[in-house]
Amino acid sequence: MGLYFKNTTNETLQVVISYPKDNCSGGYAVKGWWILAPGQEKKAWSGWAGKQRFYYYAESQSSERFWPRDGNSPTAVQTYAFDTCEDDVLCVALTTAHPGAGGDTGCRTVYMGEINPSWEVMDYTVKF
Repeated sequence: MGLYFKNTTNETLQVVISYPKDNCSGGYAVKGWWILAPGQEKKAWSGWAGKQRFYYYAESQSSERFWPRDGNSPTAVQTYAFDTCEDDVLCVALTTAHPGAGGDTGCRTVYMGEINPSWEVMDYTVKF
């Protein structure tokens, strides 16, 4: 049971999700980045997928292709692997720890798309 992502392209992809989590003050956590090689499938969330509301964003490692094309939920995400409450995304300036980093905050905004499977759906797979 859960939410899966499958890479059907010939490029390596990276994926981030926002998922329901009760102990987060905003009700959602964000997690990323999964690396998906061509043909690879990964489970991103465990549980009954039906009646849950998820958000996702994926891009090729070249950043030339991204999904969804019509994402309308702007979300701050870290530029490195993370799993945290959405309200707690840590955007710390890297210039303190790494002089010369150019003011990189360690974060960026992506435009996520919504996934809202109907109640009877146990497993849900997003294919790129």
